[in-house]
Amino acid sequence: MRDKYILTAESVTEGHPDKLCDTIADSVLDACLSSDPAARVACEVIATAGKIIVAGEITARELPDIPAIVCRTVRETGYGSDYEVEVITHDQSSDIAGAVEGSNMGSPRKPSAAGCVGKGGARERTQFSPQAGTELSGLCADAGAGDQGIMYGYACNETAEFLPLPVVMAHRLTLLLTNARKAGTILGLGPDGKAQVSVEYQSGRPHRIAAVVVSCQHDADKDMDELRQEILRHVIVPALRDLPPDPNTEVFVNPSGRFVLGGFEADTGLTGRKLMADTYGGLAPHGGGALMISALGLDRPIFARFCNYGHFTHQDAPWEQTDRTAALAEACGREARRMPHER
Repeated sequence: MRDKYILTAESVTEGHPDKLCDTIADSVLDACLSSDPAARVACEVIATAGKIIVAGEITARELPDIPAIVCRTVRETGYGSDYEVEVITHDQSSDIAGAVEGSNMGSPRKPSAAGCVGKGGARERTQFSPQAGTELSGLCADAGAGDQGIMYGYACNETAEFLPLPVVMAHRLTLLLTNARKAGTILGLGPDGKAQVSVEYQSGRPHRIAAVVVSCQHDADKDMDELRQEILRHVIVPALRDLPPDPNTEVFVNPSGRFVLGGFEADTGLTGRKLMADTYGGLAPHGGGALMISALGLDRPIFARFCNYGHFTHQDAPWEQTDRTAALAEACGREARRMPHER
């Protein structure tokens, strides 16, 4: 391990074009799951100035009013809803549906109790009982996969969120930036924004903040010096409370200058472009994929709620609970003790 190095992570606000597309897609998913927990939804969104397109494969008992969902989500994020909305969806491919429902060399299996959530539909094939740590046959064991995928898990002890410190600090910055806008603590802010934190490590542990960058959309008549002081006082200082900046920390607020035009009017947004910010901040591998559906209750309309400011920073998210730690540790130990020919 290197004695001294810098790790950097970024986060974006809910008004960032890519994250707004993610929120729209997750809101469509939630609407489908509200009426049909077995809905299969692969929803993508692309948006630019004056135009929002929702496309994908949706199989559900009832198709929600997607244009209304789009307009409401955009408006609640802080933008006007004067957009042309185009919806291009169709049912999930029968080939993929057959694979997800389960097959054995072409022989049909009993259909699963809940449909796949998210594109591809890959799921874990084994589920563990939290009581006994034993393998269970059931939803996850019966379900097949409509695609292949690589899934990584990661945790560390740097923060209460079990994430690297730069990741947590970057999300705090963007969340506080949004809160300052909504509460009126800082006047003249727009919904779009992003932040970046660079942490210097020594002997594998966070040592100091090397640099912090905050970029925020603002009104045309906002005084830049006033904005920088407000961002420093109401956003940067409280966000970096666990490791405060020192005299040598570089602090940048809107380093590119004016940031008046934001959202889809400034940049085209697309779902899935903030996967690294959503997960481990680029500090651990990411392969995409899904979680165990029945164990975490992922057939419920909960996804838009946890869409922003990191998927793993919400303590009330079902995947953030640690009540199965002992059972998982026992299962891993049992697997490690198995002979190679038994695996």
